[in-house]
Parts: sequence; C-alpha cells; structure tokens
Amino acid sequence: MFITQEDPNAILKGSRDPLGLVPVRSAMGRHIISNLNTQSSSARGFMVLILGRYLAQLLTESDRTNSVSPVDVFLRFEQLCAYIRHISHGVGGDIRGIDTVRKRSRTQSKIPIQTGQEGKILTDQKLYGLWGLFSVPARTSQLIEDDLTGVTEPTATFIEDNYMPSLRRVMKPLTDLLLNGGRLNAKQPNQTYEALSGILSEKFTQQERSFYDEYLCNATNARPNPVSHQGVLKKLLLDEVHRASPIGRDTFESLKVKATALNTALADRLDQILRLEAVFSTSMEVFNFLLTRDRESAKAISQHLLEKWGKSVPNIDPKRNDDLFDEIDRVYPDTGDFRTCFDRCQRALFEGSYEELIAVVIQWNKAIMDQRGGSPWLALGSDGCLEVRYFGRELGLAQGDDLSSLWHNGYFVTSLHSIVHQLARQAN
Repeated sequence: MFITQEDPNAILKGSRDPLGLVPVRSAMGRHIISNLNTQSSSARGFMVLILGRYLAQLLTESDRTNSVSPVDVFLRFEQLCAYIRHISHGVGGDIRGIDTVRKRSRTQSKIPIQTGQEGKILTDQKLYGLWGLFSVPARTSQLIEDDLTGVTEPTATFIEDNYMPSLRRVMKPLTDLLLNGGRLNAKQPNQTYEALSGILSEKFTQQERSFYDEYLCNATNARPNPVSHQGVLKKLLLDEVHRASPIGRDTFESLKVKATALNTALADRLDQILRLEAVFSTSMEVFNFLLTRDRESAKAISQHLLEKWGKSVPNIDPKRNDDLFDEIDRVYPDTGDFRTCFDRCQRALFEGSYEELIAVVIQWNKAIMDQRGGSPWLALGSDGCLEVRYFGRELGLAQGDDLSSLWHNGYFVTSLHSIVHQLARQAN
C-alpha cells in the first residue's frame, strides 16, 4: 500500500495566523489584485482546472449509469495531467502534489490514476489540489460557473477551439480512464498521453496568452468588482520585475515609484501596503521570537531587542498611518482590540519601547484567540517571565540591518507575477 506523503505545497501559509493579520492583508491586497489568491500562481494549473471541469461535466452527463462523481473525474484528470507535465515537460514545484508525482514517476512503471488512497497525489487532493485552491479565484475571474462542475460559456468556447481538437481523437480511451480509473504507462506513451502532453507544454500559444491574460492577469471580468489598475500592475511586473526576482519590500518600493507616473490610485495602495507590512512583519518577528523564550524575563528580552535593533525600527511612522485604520475597522468592525494593539505596537516599534512591544504582542494574540474561542499562545507571568504554551521553532531574530527589508507577505502579487511571466513563454 502506498501512503501519500504530506506535500509542502499543501500547507496553507498563515493558516494559524496568531495575530489575525491574514484578513487585513487579504483586504489590502484586494485593492490591487481582485481575483488571485496566495496559492493560485500557476497558469497551467488554471488550464487543468477549467479543462478538467469541462470534461467532468461532459462525461458525467453522458454517463448512462450516472454513478460517477464529477469530482472523481476531475481528480483523476488532475493526476493524469500532473504526471504528464512532470514526465514530459520536467515541471516541478508548479504542480500540487509534486513529491508524490516525483516518487511514483520514479518507482512505478504503471502509475495508478484513481480517486482512492492508491491514486491520490495529496493527502486530501480535493481540498489541497486544484479543485480546492483554484476554484475560488477561477470563479471570481468568471472562468467557471457557481455549479459543482462546468465552466462559463466563454471558457467552454475557448476550450472547444483550443484543446478539444487534440483530445477528440482520443476521447474513447480518455473517457474510460477518467470515468473508471486505470493506469498510466509513462514508459510507453499512448495516443492519450501524447495528446495531453501536446496541450500541456510550458510554452503558451498566442490564443492561450490572450485568454489567460484577459481573465487572470487583467481580470477585466472579475466579480463582484474588477480592480481597474490591475492591468497596470501586470505590465509593471512584466516590464520591471525579472521573472526570478523574489517579491519583497524592494519590489513593492520599486513598483510604487514606477506606478506614481502611471496610476496614482495604484501607487497609493502600494504605499499603504508598504506601511502596513512594516508593522505586521516586525510584529510577527517579535511574536515568533517570544515563542522560543520560555521562562525568560520581558526585561531581559527587551534589552536583547534593543541591542539587536537599536532605538527605533525603520519604515514605521505612526503619523502617516491613520489611513490604515479604515481598512482595519472594515475587517474587524465589532471590536477595537485589533486597532488598539496595532496602534500601540507601531508606536512601540517607532520609539524602541521594547517592553511595551512585548506586552502588546502578547495582548494582541490573546485578543485574537479570544475571538476564536481559543487559548493564547503565551502569557506574561506575575514574575515578569514569559509562559510559552505553544513553542515555536528556533529561527533566530532578524538582525538590525535586515529590518529595513523585512517582508512576510506577497499580497497576491507573487501569484500575479508568476502567472504573468509564465504566459510570456511563447510557443513557436
């Protein structure tokens, strides 16, 4: 029996979120990118999603026994495409479940395409694969319907014009494999394998580029409201940011400068993100450090922070951040705890008041855990020492020289950047 390994790509970053930062980051990111999420960074992933849903609806509606779930058809199609992309085109991290795909491709001559444990490429493929992570951004982009299966009419037309001509000649064996499951013999590729390999190339045709650029990058059809300047951001990412560049503070600073001359609304939003993330990243840096300091006194820890970071943390100016409270209040309308903690935290960072900073992040975590009906991860004992209840990993505290570039979140820009440069790979 093959036990599916936990895949690093299945981990939803920030899912524990002890300070409740993710909802505010997401709300702020939505002002610049209306449709993508943190995980939806693959153009071919969207292609597999829409084609898989199209085939799932087509095959299950024509299945006379009506006994096959559309989701099962989709999961088998996702597996099939993952193996073909990896084996034929050398794709790695862009595939969800890549660890399992690599292992089975290396060790099995006939690879199972099944919805049971034997075939799954993730511990929970439906949740952590394309169905679970790409459906919401695809729906927002108006690529797929609200129904369990199916795609929008423009998407169906695109699929029929661009992918079905290659697949129609192999529909009988493909239908059998997707409805009933089976084995993929990657050592002796058959016509079905070759047909799918041909449309899964990492280089996109001009028709594909135009379609995915409109729906994913410009997001002109996004609902409920497309971001009017997303196309400007897309162009800046393509023209100004190298495809291999990490998306960090330097990138956001550069994008803001370039956007100032093109679209002031975009530049203003990027500036807000820069100011917000300066507080958020540093707050989380302190919180994560505290999780490794059990039974140490707040006074000793604050002295350590002073020695490491100096009398003030860079990129933080409370006088400029009043506009950030509007977004915070929209995300947390029923309590002032988050607003209060954020304000106290930014002032403590600006003034180098590290004992106050320690007290604030502890209170911040408690307020968030109280909202969730949980317990705080740490507390300050009556003796002034930390009581850590959820121990963190010993990652080390950022050095003072690194604070000016500290950055913990991509605000969906990482996904857009990735897709923009993937689409730039043109087919011959």
